[in-house]
Formats: sequence, C-alpha cells, structure tokens
Amino acid sequence: SHGSFNASAGATLNFGGNGTMTLETNSTVSGAGTIGFGGGTVDVNGGYAVTGSTVINVGTANFNGSASTKDGTLSEGNLSGSGTLTVSGTMNWTGGTMAGTGATTIASGGSLVTSGVNDKGFSQRTINNAGTLSWSGTGNINSGNGATINNQAGGVFDLQSDQTWAFNIGGNPPLLSNAGTVRKSGGTGTSTLQVVVNNDGSLLMQSGTVNLNKGGDSHGSFNASAGATLNFGGN
Repeated sequence: SHGSFNASAGATLNFGGNGTMTLETNSTVSGAGTIGFGGGTVDVNGGYAVTGSTVINVGTANFNGSASTKDGTLSEGNLSGSGTLTVSGTMNWTGGTMAGTGATTIASGGSLVTSGVNDKGFSQRTINNAGTLSWSGTGNINSGNGATINNQAGGVFDLQSDQTWAFNIGGNPPLLSNAGTVRKSGGTGTSTLQVVVNNDGSLLMQSGTVNLNKGGDSHGSFNASAGATLNFGGN
C-alpha cells in the first residue's frame, strides 16, 4: 500500500490474519481511534502518527521510520523495526517482545507500564525513557543482543516488585544506562539485574534487595535505605 489509513475516535483498524502487509514510504496511518496489529507482519515504512492507541496483541509490527502514538498496548506478538516509536501517553506492556535495531521512546510525561505474570522478551532494541518506566507483577524480562534501557535525565525507572532482568538470549549483554533515577520502591524480595549498569544518576534501594550482576562504569550515586540491600554481585 501507498495510500492512507485512518481510524476515527471510537473506531478500530486491525491489521490481522496471515502474510505480510507492506506500508510503503509514501503511505500514512493516523487517527484518534485504535490501530491494531492482530496477525501476520506489518512493515510500517511511511508516516505513522496515531493520536489514539496502538495495540499489538498477536502479530509483528515493524516500525521502520519515525512513528508516534499517544497510548499503546503490547500483550503478545512483536514490536520491532529499525525506526523509532514515540509514546506520549501510556503504553502497557503485559507480554510479547520488543526487538529490532530501532527504539521505543517514552516522552516526558509519558509512561511505560510493565506488569502482569507473563515474561517479556527484550532483544537488541533500545528503550529511551524521559518519563516513567514502572515494572510490577511477577513476569521477568528475557534479554540479550545488547538490548538497552536509556533512562534519561528526569526519567524514572521504578522496580515495584521482585523480578529478574535476565541475560539469557545471547549476543552482547543488556545495558542499563541511567542519567535519571532508578529505584526499587516495592517488593521485599530480590530484583536481579543481569545487565551492565552505567549509573550517572541515582540508584535508590528503598525496599528489598537489588542485585547488580554484570558490572558497569558509574559516576553517580547509590543509596540503600534502612532495611534495604544493594548487592554488587555476579560477573
């Protein structure tokens, strides 16, 4: 396709079924409604500016250019591609995988809410967070191939329960690069980060234990509140 797709408020356009849908560089996707990716593979090479919601629940959405959405959901399937998807509102990540050479950017005032019992995949892609990234529930993150979270100045990465960001996919280890605030605010057990941690901001242990298990290079501050533990361990 080279044309335009638009979902009005209250309406849904769902790319479903099998096969590959290629949206060429002169195509556009827009609207205040919902754009769904419910099957097959969609290569989004053109304009993508959704003021409503983007929902990925089965298929693969490859964002290969500059794309934006107000809200989003990744519950199953794959958010991938070589471009950048910018979220200005709230994206809920309850399952599925973020992958590809591109980036998911959480704008200032936006949020990425990672929750639920399902494990998530995180391979190669970069998450740039200038807003709030919260992680609750019991699902772990299975990661590798240099997957990176850049928690930018003013950004908050909040560990709200006890989980593992695991290096178990292969390739280069994951990276947490922090210029803002990373904190463990909930959970009395252990959050394990099997990732390289470069902290030029603040790491605050307010509850339970945080294990840092992959080394790193830091110029920032580390603080463990009364009753909390920060453990420099692993490799």
